[in-house]
Amino acid sequence: QKLLKNLKLAPMEALYYTSPITLGWMGLAVFTELPDVWRTSAHAIVGSHPVLFCVAGLSGFVINLSGFLLVKRTSGMTLKILT
Repeated sequence: QKLLKNLKLAPMEALYYTSPITLGWMGLAVFTELPDVWRTSAHAIVGSHPVLFCVAGLSGFVINLSGFLLVKRTSGMTLKILT
């Protein structure tokens, strides 16, 4: 909320500043989940449905962007009330 209100950042700029932290947490998840994925051959699901996974990634990006836009236009309390 401070990034968007006080520094006058656009939602895309806010994603730019928060993405390294997100990447770090995803890296942690990869190290903890990857052995189970290889053991159960769950990675084959991605290969058999690539369009579905691309659409899911794009929708996640749009949801993050709309969350930052919501906080910029209103306040962080609005987002907490909606969730």
